Formats: sequence, C-alpha cells, structure tokens
Amino acid sequence: MTEIDWWRRPDTVRRGYLDGRFGQIHYRAAGDPKSKKRPVLLFHQSPSSGRPWEHLVADLGRDRFAIAPDTPGFGDSAPPPAPPTIEEYAAAMGDVMDTLGLEVVDLIGDHTGTKVAMELTRQRPKQIGRLMLNAAMVFTAEQQAMQKQIIEREKPHAPPEDGHHHVEHFVRLKRLYADSSPIELLNRDFAEMQRGGDVIWYGHNASFQYAVTDALKDIAHPILLLCPDDGFREHTHRTVPHLRNGKLMELPTFRMGAISLHATELGKIAREFFDQPPASVSASPARPAPAKPRIAKAAAIRKRFVEVSTGFLHLRIAEPAKPSTKPPLFLFHISPLSGRVYEDAAVALATDRVAIAVDTPGFGESDRPAKQPSLADLMRPVSEAIDRLGYTTIDALGDHTGAKLTVMLAAERPKLIRKIVLNTCAVYTDEERRSMLSRAKPVTTRADGTHLAEIWKRAARLKSGQAPIDVVSTLFCEALRGGPLGLWWGPEAAVGYDPAPALRALGQPVLLLMPGKDLVIPMTHRAVPLIKNVTVVDLPHIGFGMFQTHFGEVVPTIRRFLDG
Repeated sequence: MTEIDWWRRPDTVRRGYLDGRFGQIHYRAAGDPKSKKRPVLLFHQSPSSGRPWEHLVADLGRDRFAIAPDTPGFGDSAPPPAPPTIEEYAAAMGDVMDTLGLEVVDLIGDHTGTKVAMELTRQRPKQIGRLMLNAAMVFTAEQQAMQKQIIEREKPHAPPEDGHHHVEHFVRLKRLYADSSPIELLNRDFAEMQRGGDVIWYGHNASFQYAVTDALKDIAHPILLLCPDDGFREHTHRTVPHLRNGKLMELPTFRMGAISLHATELGKIAREFFDQPPASVSASPARPAPAKPRIAKAAAIRKRFVEVSTGFLHLRIAEPAKPSTKPPLFLFHISPLSGRVYEDAAVALATDRVAIAVDTPGFGESDRPAKQPSLADLMRPVSEAIDRLGYTTIDALGDHTGAKLTVMLAAERPKLIRKIVLNTCAVYTDEERRSMLSRAKPVTTRADGTHLAEIWKRAARLKSGQAPIDVVSTLFCEALRGGPLGLWWGPEAAVGYDPAPALRALGQPVLLLMPGKDLVIPMTHRAVPLIKNVTVVDLPHIGFGMFQTHFGEVVPTIRRFLDG
C-alpha cells in the first residue's frame, strides 16, 4: 500500500454546502443517497472539522450514503452569532437531515460529536437507528473544573509575536497520537483545529456543559461505545453503567487520529453494527429542538464548489443587493494563502457588481494537484471554472502569484477579460529567477512543532508590521491549508513564470498597484514599459496584505478604474 497523502481528498468524497439555521453548512459526503441501507451522519470532535472523517466517509460510501458536516463555526460552516449549546448544534444537524430528506439515519460521533449524536437522538428519536460513539466521556467534579482552563486557553487572546503558542499546542497534541502516527496526519489535524479562529472555544464550551448521564437515560437505541487509548479511556469507562442498550468495544491500539489512520477497520466495525436492524425499543418522547434563530441579515459571502478537471475549486462569492449588468470581478490571491484574504474587499466591491474570490488549486479549500504545478497548471482549472459558471466577460484582479495568474489568463483568453488590476507583477532577470528557485524549498514538518513558528514568522512578515495580530493569525491559518508542499509550490510556480511576453501582448486596460513597502516593487517597475495601456498607482505607505489592512483605501481606486 502506498503512503496516504493526508492533504488530498479521497477521490470518491465530494464536498458542498447547504443552508442551515446559522448560515451555510459545509459537508463531505460519499455514496448513493438512494441506497437501501440507512445513511450515516458523522459528527467531529472540537475544535476540528469533518476532514478527519474523509477516509471513513469514503469507506462507508461504498454501500451507503455517508455525510460528515462541519458543525457551525468549525471547518467551513458559518459560525453561530453567540456561543451555542449542544442542543443547538444537534438542531443544526437536524437541519441537515431535513434539507437532504433523510428519514432514518445512523450516527457516528467523536468526542464532542458523541454529545451532538446523543442530543440529536433525543430530539428525533424516531429518525435515529443506531449510534456508534468514539470516546463518549463522563467527567469527575475535579475534571470538570479543569475543563474551564481549556476553554479559557481557547478563547481569543493576543498571541505572542513569535508564535511559540502554536509550537506548544502541537507538542501537547502529539502526546495523544501514537509514536508511529504519520507526522503529516498530525500536522493536518493541527491545521484543522485552527479553522474556528475566535470561536474555537464554542465547541468545548457547549460540550463541557452537557450532561451525558442525563442524556443516556433518554436513549434506548442500540449504542456501540468505542474506547480508544486516546487519553480519555478512563472517562469513557465511566459512561458504561449509564447505557440502556449498549456495549463497550475496547480499542487499545487506537490513539488520537485513529478515525483517519484506521478508517478501514472502523468502517468494518461500523458496517457490522449498522447492518443490523434498529432494535424495537421504547424511546423517550422527543425533546423539542431549539427554535431557529432569526438571522439579522444574509451572509455577505456565499461559498460554493465548482467541479473542474483537477477536482473541486472553491469560491467565495459576494453579490450586490440588486442585479448588476457589470462584469463580475474575479480575485486571485497571493501564495500560499487563499481567497479568504479578499473577503472584506470582495464585500466592499460587491455594492454594484459580483465579486468572486477563488482558492487556486492546492490552496484554501480547493483540491491539491497530484504533482507540483506550474503556473499554467494553476490557471487552467480557474479558466474552466469561469466557463462552468457561464461567464463570457469578466474583470480580474490578482495579487502577487494571483497577478501573474491573471496576466497569463488574460493573454491566453483576451476576449474573456475586459479589465485587469494587478497588485505588483514582478519581472525577474534570469539570474534573479535562478537564485530564488535555488533557495526555494518546502517547510519540513518537524515533530517538535518548530515548523509552525517558521510559518508564523512568514505570516508576520506578510503583514509588514501594519496589520493587527489577529490578521497574522488568519494568514497563518490559511498558509497551513495546502500542507508543507503548498507553502512551496505556489511561490515557486510564480517565480518560475516570466510574465514579460504576456505583458507585452495585453491589449486590456491595466491598473498596476505599487505598494511601496513591498519587496518586489523594484522588479514590478520593469513591468510598466511592457504594458500598452497601464495606469500606475503608487501606494508608498502600504506593504503586503493591503486587502486586509487598507482595503477601504484601495477599493475606491479599483472601482473608479473598473467603471471608467
């Protein structure tokens, strides 16, 4: 068996969004929704996302429908407006069932996800068949007091400038994994735990307030309680006396990360358990689910996937309140970040046009290429996505790597792109290019977590000292998304591409932004005489990250150019 690439989606797993009570819910799914076997819903631990379930979803999807939603506020699901309860998380998962038309389902939960599964069973007892719970825990009074310390650690704080807090977190997490666990599995799981940002603490806050023993009194459904050696074995054993209709399965060789690492074995266990008919039990009356909250206004950004030749391409879409006849504006990001960096700017630009921020292949939530890509390999799936969306004329904005992708796309498809905005466009000499490529190398994942301090330092450099520390945290989180190869592949693709011939060929009007504190401004000046129709705007006080730190200043300039 070849080594698994933990950063790549299994081929049979598809991704998408549906609407829930707090906004969009992101999910991963596999299998046929019309299968005669009961569908399976999988709920993740917190803080995390449905990504660790991917291989189990793929396995179960061979003979039934399996779906792993990101609970609200985690992964790519929209966050609740206030800290939710387990009851509210469960109700949101009930929304998933209703939207997909699932009548009777089986449930799998992991850690916090076990409580979501229990509560969903209490709220919809007639719609649940069987439950498989991985590490469902009962805490002592002393352990409950310690839980408050975990929540306080997860709440937003001003992080240290050197990023050592991430190194410490990585080391703590590693102790829960088997020594033989692949380091990239741990690295990926760590990256997923960062996704919640300021609301990371919501999951544990809800989980630690939920009374497992009270919940189990109401559940007569068959329960298979898995007991891995993931640091909570003792806590899981305390749950056994409270099971009305359940049994314990010891998994002494399973540590943290087992749901990914042992997906085939877990699939066999789940299949044997779920293929039995639901027991004829007398369930307690359904508990009322919390009412759906009133959302003050629609989300400013809608997210979606477009399937292209390389897999799924992820988009963030901001739309004006009224239909617009203006060409949509596509925004292409700097490497190794994602379209998330454009969210504020996209909303500001979308007052009178559609603005679409693209995660280029291998970044953000877009599928990673199977091999190291050239810039053309990153550009072509983007071109496909534009066609899939049905657009025949667009405007395009690119930042650094995204600027070169924009130039390449515009030169290849001059009738598609009407106007171009570039935030820098470095033209290197052959010697400069050789020197930069010789120094390019991936960030090696290290067991002591020090690679995270290195990535944090790069994110801090991108803000050029102008952005608040929370912006650095966002940049750091996005830089992790493509794994260690993603950190290297995007910049190398950009440096390896010479934009000069394409710049000479451009016939479209070009707005070239020149942030004075950006390191590639000397090389960008070389682009100016190559462009036939260029407007240069000097921004001497701005450095990297202008679309987070100075979007309010830059957006009017961009709008005037596009409308001129």
